Amino acid sequence: MLAPSGQSAIHLLVTSLTKPGDHLLVCDTITYTTRWLFDQYFQAQGIEVEYFEPHEAKKISSRLRPETRLVFWESPGAVTYELIDSQALVEACASQTAITVMDNSWAASTFYHPLEAGVDISIISLSKSHAAVEGVSLGAIVTNTRDIYVNVKTTAALLGIHVGSDTCASALRSMSTLGSRLALQMSTTNRALKAFTRFEIVNRIFHPSLQSLPGDLFSKNYTGFNSLVSVELSCRLNDIPERLDRLRLIKIGYGWGGTLSLVSLIENSSVHSAQRLGITGSIARFYFGLEDAIEIEEDLMAAFGPYAA
Repeated sequence: MLAPSGQSAIHLLVTSLTKPGDHLLVCDTITYTTRWLFDQYFQAQGIEVEYFEPHEAKKISSRLRPETRLVFWESPGAVTYELIDSQALVEACASQTAITVMDNSWAASTFYHPLEAGVDISIISLSKSHAAVEGVSLGAIVTNTRDIYVNVKTTAALLGIHVGSDTCASALRSMSTLGSRLALQMSTTNRALKAFTRFEIVNRIFHPSLQSLPGDLFSKNYTGFNSLVSVELSCRLNDIPERLDRLRLIKIGYGWGGTLSLVSLIENSSVHSAQRLGITGSIARFYFGLEDAIEIEEDLMAAFGPYAA
């Protein structure tokens, strides 16, 4: 099923499958807009939302209840890109009535395939990697379970949730270049990650590929990665805007998936994993687009390198 955005896809799905009195288990690394939806809308509808941390995936059985309707997670998580053991969640729910739902936008439905891993539903914000280069807002709900599909389709029809043919045509044009764009961005990201290691101002770098040790969740489950990178900066918060203003190629702005490289300053208090990981410095999140990789590296050097004055 298609929806006008990734957020509306989540809204449609949860509306279709839950009722007041139900219980949802949600990993706390979901992006802030999804958390707003669960906390400010669905809890007000009488649906209990309980959060768990990524490392608790293997112990999630003890949190499941007869009224647990959905187990929802995003992997890697937002901003700090903590990985969740999706297989452990699937196995825990196998003998239960809870439906497993994974937001697979980060992997662009390319680097990881939740349905093949036994997840009931994959949510994708097509507004990101798939279709942002065409300026399209679109979301998808993907499932192998016909009863879920019929339920969601019926709810969409009743609520008048639909997308136009022009939007779909634009998304298809964009998706025809998805593989080549992701390959280019992986190469650029590798170059940027090496650059960040040379900057004294960077305390820590957050990207799933840095965790790719033999047998870990990333190397075991993912065949590639996208170009989102977060860094913890050691300079004072008041100094960061001036640093970011030195960037010329990389634009200041939120969002990701399009052609332009972007950077945004993340408020630590809104990121639950920041406290868990002991992040005390400021977080800058970078998205590397389709510009020349060498020029992106030069831009980073101008703002954060050893000779940046």
